[in-house]
Amino acid sequence: MFEVDICQIELILGIVKLKFKPKRIFMNVDQHIKVAEWHLEQARLHAAGEHHCGCPANEHDQKAIDAVEAALAGEGTIKSENSCNV
Repeated sequence: MFEVDICQIELILGIVKLKFKPKRIFMNVDQHIKVAEWHLEQARLHAAGEHHCGCPANEHDQKAIDAVEAALAGEGTIKSENSCNV
């Protein structure tokens, strides 16, 4: 049996957490279009009554919904995002 103090364990655990931290992947234009097409197909299926997923809007979806609704109401425009804050 060997001895390890608490500081060493925290340091080791911290390194492990950083090592396995998920890598953030940024979408390019083509990928954004594919996601939009997928969402449009989901909306079409919902409207046709062929599909009911019960999907709740997440924070990013709600931000998009709010932006589109504001633009349709003449209260703003859909602005370009240079970074995803969600």
